[in-house]
Amino acid sequence: MYGLLFLLVTEWIMRKATKGKENIIRWKINSKLEDLDFAEDIALITSSYQQMQEKTNQVETYASKAGLKRNEKKTKMMRRNKKKRKITVSGKETDDAEEFIYHGAMANKAGGTDEDVATT
Repeated sequence: MYGLLFLLVTEWIMRKATKGKENIIRWKINSKLEDLDFAEDIALITSSYQQMQEKTNQVETYASKAGLKRNEKKTKMMRRNKKKRKITVSGKETDDAEEFIYHGAMANKAGGTDEDVATT
């Protein structure tokens, strides 16, 4: 019961945080990718720094309204460009990540799958 409720709250947070905004990356010609979220894990995806900062602020705002707190240790940012601007959440800068594992699949800056295949 609590698992279903948590999923519904997470869905509400993401819908409110992204409503009316086009902060996406194009996945294929007819499909877009805005975020990956399942249970307590959320990976936000955008194509610009400004979009990421805005989306992060919105998620933080709506999560707080729902009574949820972000895990600061798990909050990271992975970028594919060379710019070093940091995303801030509640006034604190996020750490950079070279790679992360999202539900068993490894994502890295290179966008490849070699490391992911090697870990299985």
